[in-house]
Amino acid sequence: MPNFLFKNNRNGTFSEVGYLAGVAVSGDGQFEAGMGTDAADTTGTGAMDLIVTHLDMQLARFYQNLGDGSFDDATFRSKLSYATFHMSGFGARFFDYDNDGTRDLFMANGHVLDNIERYHADTKYAEPKLMFRNTNTGRGIFENVSDQLGADFILPRVSRGAAVGDFDNDGDLDILVNNNGQAPQLLRNDGGNANHWLEILLIGTKSNRDGVGARVKVTAGDLVLYDQRKGGMSYQSAQDPRLHFGLGTRTKIDSIEINWPSGMLTKLANVKADQIIAIQEGEGMVDRPFPRIRKAQ
Repeated sequence: MPNFLFKNNRNGTFSEVGYLAGVAVSGDGQFEAGMGTDAADTTGTGAMDLIVTHLDMQLARFYQNLGDGSFDDATFRSKLSYATFHMSGFGARFFDYDNDGTRDLFMANGHVLDNIERYHADTKYAEPKLMFRNTNTGRGIFENVSDQLGADFILPRVSRGAAVGDFDNDGDLDILVNNNGQAPQLLRNDGGNANHWLEILLIGTKSNRDGVGARVKVTAGDLVLYDQRKGGMSYQSAQDPRLHFGLGTRTKIDSIEINWPSGMLTKLANVKADQIIAIQEGEGMVDRPFPRIRKAQ
């Protein structure tokens, strides 16, 4: 069946615009399974691109936001097609795993049939996870780096939900994967914090408590990053409530702008990198403890 995209009419109602926006079907007009999804700015334009994972032989679809309310199926151009052809993707998440200032893409995979190899010779029930590094060309092109991230990362599992967050508060994002009939996996990111970073916890007052729907712009020298506080994404998964920004070699944030759902605007300037901060609507930065967890030996 087609994908649905609901446009907020800003009056408490929504309009379904999937076909008009170009995301209801694949670029060649095919209905696909539709499992996990996420949205993020992968090109530095401020517009949110979409990923939708599917069953094997359907590809994980990357819809690039054209900035005019429409999207282009850029799956082949983005270099995602080959690695995802035999995969059945569920959890999907855009995040900056190496803190270089661009959003990378993670996928948790696993087929729904335990005997799929009888019908599709090159497809497996348990499948490895995938990580695609954003090549930072401004065009939404990715490189498959899955086999560079350790044996545990590519261990075949029947994976479903995936949540991303900085569980040890060390500045790089870790991954929790829920596996079907198998133990979950907590994949700790060791080394992603070699670059600089910033994490922001939003606290709504006039808006909802968690600031869901708030849009955040972070400027650090020549780097401009955009994100939005979302309530849920991936596949049946919630995420770390803090927004994470990789900064590359930049050690200071020139400005932070937050557009809250209430219409209120918060601005901060000259914020140090490599810290977790809390920003409260209508008040600015407030004290909150974020203790670092000692790494396992």
